[in-house]
Amino acid sequence: TMFGPTAVRSFFMDEGWGFIKKYAQLWSKVKDERNKMKRDTGYSMLGENALIEEPCAVLPTRREEYTILNEFMQALPTYEVILQRLIMFFDDSELYVINDAFDGVKVMKDFKESFIPGMASTITNERPIVKLISSSKKNYYKIGVVLGIFMYTSVHYKMPLAFDKFFVVLNGLSTGKTNYIERVQVTFLMYCFRAKWGLTGGDSPHTIMLLNSMVNEALLIGLNTDIEITFRNQESVFGNLQALRELWLWILFCDVDVALQMGSLLKVSDELIFDESIFEIGKENPNSLKNLTGSFLKMARPMLISIFNIKFTPDLEAYCEEIIQFIEKKFPPISYYTDKDLIDETSLSTTIVLSSVISLLLAFY
Repeated sequence: TMFGPTAVRSFFMDEGWGFIKKYAQLWSKVKDERNKMKRDTGYSMLGENALIEEPCAVLPTRREEYTILNEFMQALPTYEVILQRLIMFFDDSELYVINDAFDGVKVMKDFKESFIPGMASTITNERPIVKLISSSKKNYYKIGVVLGIFMYTSVHYKMPLAFDKFFVVLNGLSTGKTNYIERVQVTFLMYCFRAKWGLTGGDSPHTIMLLNSMVNEALLIGLNTDIEITFRNQESVFGNLQALRELWLWILFCDVDVALQMGSLLKVSDELIFDESIFEIGKENPNSLKNLTGSFLKMARPMLISIFNIKFTPDLEAYCEEIIQFIEKKFPPISYYTDKDLIDETSLSTTIVLSSVISLLLAFY
């Protein structure tokens, strides 16, 4: 895997700073904890690579033939458990910061149409899933969105093998018959799942391929255009337009995040953004995560693009000064993040943006 000049790894490799030895000491402690987590949960980054070697599951005696769908259905929790997770996801924007990128009404409708429950248990009064229904166009990505939200809220480090198989199949489908908005959302949820639970190897090698897919899918369906015009009167298919705009904003943020981690080019060039009002989302609330994200992207994207422009020499010192001013203007003093009596007054979600701003500053130093 190639890492470029703005990657944190490249920064550490500069022996003049003396970081290599210190990094090795710190990473040894992190690695011990990661290895312990892997032993305790059975998790391995190689799990997806080994799917082709896994034996087919032995299903209970049923009339149906073995299919990935049937195996997947057997691994699902009850209807009530999934429904509870969906409600939890859409009710808490501070904890589940990505929920505004989804139309809650549409997701609930898709869930109730696609996940068919059986008879309630006499012990728990909960109903198992007995059938999974796709649309007439075989759009299993709607099911994937529900499963992705369930995983994001509850699965943590260990997911059933059947879930892995299902997502690998969805990610690998390659015809024009799979160009659904739900495909973009499924890839986005898989990216967020790995990022949230630290399943990225410490940086982004395990998310960059998901990002590549996510950007290509988003461009193919037209999220980079003026969403209010492109998807007008199609809310029943795509969900509400504000959610689409926020999904596109998150994808642009992921693009910058991976570019910083990998030291690579942005996947979405300026020429591909046809509606720059995307960076103004949430401006009515200056302290909101949406406004901070848009403002950060508006500042960071031109800087990162200039780094790789062979005809231009960027003024890194000026960039650093601009970034510092951005931090001082948009965020409270550092004491609000280090003082236990003040930390409750900060928004946990906005530290996502602050971390990326500091990464950008480090890269340019």
